[in-house]
Amino acid sequence: MFTLARLLQDKAVKRYVVRNIVDAASLRDIMEGCAIDGYALPKLYHKMYFSISAAIHSHYVRVRSREGRRSRAPPKRFAPKRDDDKKKDAPGGAK
Repeated sequence: MFTLARLLQDKAVKRYVVRNIVDAASLRDIMEGCAIDGYALPKLYHKMYFSISAAIHSHYVRVRSREGRRSRAPPKRFAPKRDDDKKKDAPGGAK
């Protein structure tokens, strides 16, 4: 049997955030002044949980229709076209 806490955790929108500890300008300054070549600063790893209403308000998810809410499949990802695909689709059979 499901408990209320487990049910709410399943319903929550989960996002895993990986960020640098410092911003890009500071990172460049640190790398220039670093005595160790190739040193990589550690990152911040954080798993964030949002309620449905908070996730919609923060634009993490979109509002879906009643029928669309039943779909558990992840949204389709659009990969950018590669150069190989463009050459195949080019008119005149260019290779």
